[in-house]
Amino acid sequence: MDFRINQDGNIVHIKAKLVMPAPIDDSIFIVPKDYQFVTEAELTRIMNVLMMERQNGR
Repeated sequence: MDFRINQDGNIVHIKAKLVMPAPIDDSIFIVPKDYQFVTEAELTRIMNVLMMERQNGR
């Protein structure tokens, strides 16, 4: 498996080395009650802030 994405010029490349089929309990996909949903625009803003902080050495 190979996944690549270009998010505003930031390239992410993920490649699986091993896939092991195994049963997964449905409960692992339950969203926690305290989970905070954000819009795509808000997520992009957050990511941009984090990238700027990283570039500035914070």
